[in-house]
Amino acid sequence: MNKEMDDPTASPLPADGQLQVYTRRWYVLTMFGMVNFTQNLVWNTWGPITQSAKAVFGWSDSQIGQFANMGNIAYLVTVFPVCYLIGKLGLRFSILGCTLLIFIGTGLRCITYEKEAATWLSYVCSVLNGIGGTVPFAGPSLVASTWFPLSERATATAVSSVFMYMGVGLSFIIGSEWVPPPLEVNSTGDVGFTADIESISRLSSSNSDSAMYTSNHSVKVINMDSMRTDIMNLLYSECGLAGLIFLLCLLYLPAKPPTPPSTSASVQRTNYKESLGSVARNKSLILLGLANAIPNGVFGSWQAVLDVLLDPVGMNQVSTNVSRLPSSSQKPI
Repeated sequence: MNKEMDDPTASPLPADGQLQVYTRRWYVLTMFGMVNFTQNLVWNTWGPITQSAKAVFGWSDSQIGQFANMGNIAYLVTVFPVCYLIGKLGLRFSILGCTLLIFIGTGLRCITYEKEAATWLSYVCSVLNGIGGTVPFAGPSLVASTWFPLSERATATAVSSVFMYMGVGLSFIIGSEWVPPPLEVNSTGDVGFTADIESISRLSSSNSDSAMYTSNHSVKVINMDSMRTDIMNLLYSECGLAGLIFLLCLLYLPAKPPTPPSTSASVQRTNYKESLGSVARNKSLILLGLANAIPNGVFGSWQAVLDVLLDPVGMNQVSTNVSRLPSSSQKPI
């Protein structure tokens, strides 16, 4: 058997040597991008609605930060084994596995809003979503080289990155518009929810008696039921989107075209262990990766918990999310 046929990511080169580019490549790229979009949207669920989530579930700042962090840790632990599986299983089964994990994770969050159970289910979702991000993050160049000719590969890779940043950027808009911030009033009687200045520090601007309170005073959240309902509707919607993407990928997402778009797309990939060794010895490539990873990693993590950082100074989640939009919009550019 031809060795090229052993590689599930390489299309066999016809005997006449003719190459062919298929229109369906844009569908494959769109579906791959939507998986990336959904994964990032789910990853940044809690950051834009930090104050509401803390009020409804009683979470601490550290718990809000850990939800995003658990996804990052899960990604780091599993990315190398998953990249190995991509070469063994091909693009289709790898994407199906990731979309299924994202779908299951988002589904678990919809089970209940009871504090203890919701906390652990959200942690599990973060881990599953982080694992589900391995192929969308690591695979844009593979999709480009498998389906696109040389002249379009840079564009295809860039489009995948744009979907990723769109997921993060739109999560700020969706969170702000969907879930309102806590609306509080000074309470000396029946207190619905109490917090100090570190968690909820200012009345909503819609309240005419808006004022700052010290940590010795309590506040009453008067829109608790509304926030709980809106948060659950947000989780249902994200689960529905993840389920739709999984279904579409299941119905049609070919692993590779029948005929390669370029000669390089028909060549068997280098052995995975050899490739890792080659990368480890390439100091220039390592420095280039660090130059990209360090600033983006620090900024991305800081951005995900910005509401936690600005909450003590009286900025509600709506104002904080608006301040994050320019930076999120500039990244794809």
